[in-house]
Amino acid sequence: MILRIIFCMSALFSSMPAISFANNPKVVVIGGGIAGLTAAYRLQKAGISIDLYEARSRIGGRIFTAKINGRIAELGGQNINDGGEAVNLNRLIDEFALQRTSSRVYLKHCYFNGTNLIPIHEILKKRELDPAILKQELDRLALTSSSMEEVLEGIVSSQDPLYKILAVRMAAYEGGTIEKLSPLYTDTLFHMLLGGICSVHQGNRNRTRSRGYGGGYE
Repeated sequence: MILRIIFCMSALFSSMPAISFANNPKVVVIGGGIAGLTAAYRLQKAGISIDLYEARSRIGGRIFTAKINGRIAELGGQNINDGGEAVNLNRLIDEFALQRTSSRVYLKHCYFNGTNLIPIHEILKKRELDPAILKQELDRLALTSSSMEEVLEGIVSSQDPLYKILAVRMAAYEGGTIEKLSPLYTDTLFHMLLGGICSVHQGNRNRTRSRGYGGGYE
């Protein structure tokens, strides 16, 4: 469904002539993800001439839908609401008269060590990470690092299986490899290290142990 929004936007950009006014400068939008496409679409609807630039060979950003053996597979973002109401995205869906479908998927994350599948929660349970200390250390690393790769290396050895697990999970959830992700994504790493996914999908250990050191992680 999200991919259809992107296709609708692309068709509109190619079919709608940009209206330029004498006193209106051309606007440049950097990035062809859902945010960039929406911004460009809204600006063009307002009669403003825009140029949109995307570094990749495709548009969509974190939204990446593929057909595999006749089935639709989401290789990027799969959760529209992500703990909220997704007001703006749902407004676009209504505007393009698209049909909504929903499904519920239960995921069990495991690490394959070459012989056995080990549930990730068992690996994390052995770490006994204190949320307050972890948050403080991640905040410090975010200020001194240039990427999430440096942040992760400051927490876990690159030779540790947990490093590989978190690198893959971060890339899958945030839509980019850790060497390209900004240190601003340390909040996601924080919740993953405590058994969750992000601030709106926290692990049970995070919810119970984080009480009392900050309302932001209740």
